[in-house]
Amino acid sequence: MKKILINCNIYKFCFSVILITGLLFTNSFSQTGWQWLSPKPTGMHLDYVKFINSTTGIIVGHGGTILRTTNGGINWVQIQTNLTNTLMSVSFSNQTTGIAVGEDALILKTTNAGLNWYQVYDSLSQNTFLKSLSYVDNETVYTNALYSYMEKSSNGGLNWVSLPT
Repeated sequence: MKKILINCNIYKFCFSVILITGLLFTNSFSQTGWQWLSPKPTGMHLDYVKFINSTTGIIVGHGGTILRTTNGGINWVQIQTNLTNTLMSVSFSNQTTGIAVGEDALILKTTNAGLNWYQVYDSLSQNTFLKSLSYVDNETVYTNALYSYMEKSSNGGLNWVSLPT
């Protein structure tokens, strides 16, 4: 019986030494210079990126996420939307005017290069998941949804009509 207790104590002692050594030297061998980049500035899933020019870009994603850069993507700032809908796509007709689309027929518009966004109200079904859009010119915009559903706006995204597919 005494031999078993001695063996147990040796194992406990060895385990304690290994544990303490591991805890003391873990930080000694870690690499320096690494910086955690994600989830800065957001931990949300990002779906689409669009650059207006060589420096200004917009990213849209889940949870109403809109990110904006003005230095070619080096830094990104999160634009407050107070939305929870997924945004799937964004497009711009010129340097300042753009539209973002997404879940529950959500359509957002900006007229100041993505600094501020406002919701465009229209007659789309709330069950529609808009997944992409494209400007033809400053006024004509097309968007499509899951299951081959298409919409067209002839006034810059303010009103939409369904198209046969």
